[in-house]
Amino acid sequence: MPSQHSDRTAGFTLLEVVFSMVLLTTLLGGIAAAFVSIQTTFDIEVSEAQLQLRSRGAIDRLSHLASRALTSDTTFALLPATSGANARGLTYRNFLAADAAGEPIYDDSLRVYLVGDADGQTPADGVVIARGPSLDAVWLACCGADGSLGTADDDHSVEFVAGTPAVELLVPEWLAPATGRMLEIAKEAGSDGRLLRITLRTNFLQADGTYLRATDLVLEERVALKW
Repeated sequence: MPSQHSDRTAGFTLLEVVFSMVLLTTLLGGIAAAFVSIQTTFDIEVSEAQLQLRSRGAIDRLSHLASRALTSDTTFALLPATSGANARGLTYRNFLAADAAGEPIYDDSLRVYLVGDADGQTPADGVVIARGPSLDAVWLACCGADGSLGTADDDHSVEFVAGTPAVELLVPEWLAPATGRMLEIAKEAGSDGRLLRITLRTNFLQADGTYLRATDLVLEERVALKW
């Protein structure tokens, strides 16, 4: 009886190879898409955590410093500087002691400026703590090549008084809000100027020019000044 055998030789047909390649490509594409999605989600969560941490640390620092100011020695709102710094915030002098009549004695060589940026829609300058005889003096000494405080090229080595930096960066310009001002410090109505409301607005400007959050992060603190 003649033997029976298959006409098919060992291996895969061309159709099977093509089908396998299509299936493998689809599978790898799905894995790659899932990986990109996971990585994107991770990046967003890291950016959000960084925004929250930096913003909350900044408003805590601002509140602590503002609480050291005397009610009779504070200047609010727009802080005009001949340098062109369009800053909003608060300025006060360091209280040294009281004289024989009980009047305060201040350190005029080291005024403190809690300074915010211009409108978030324009190139933002960040939020800084400036210390010096005037805001202009700090700006001239520390602004760097871009002519702005609160940016990456600020000179943090400048000290008008040894051991005290002339400029300290709290919130960099890339955390500027999509709308409004980064920093507003205002007197609370009916508080006789002793109670302040500090508002900080931030967002995260991503590499593609879009903002991380659909709505800006808005933090508020109320601070009582000294007598």
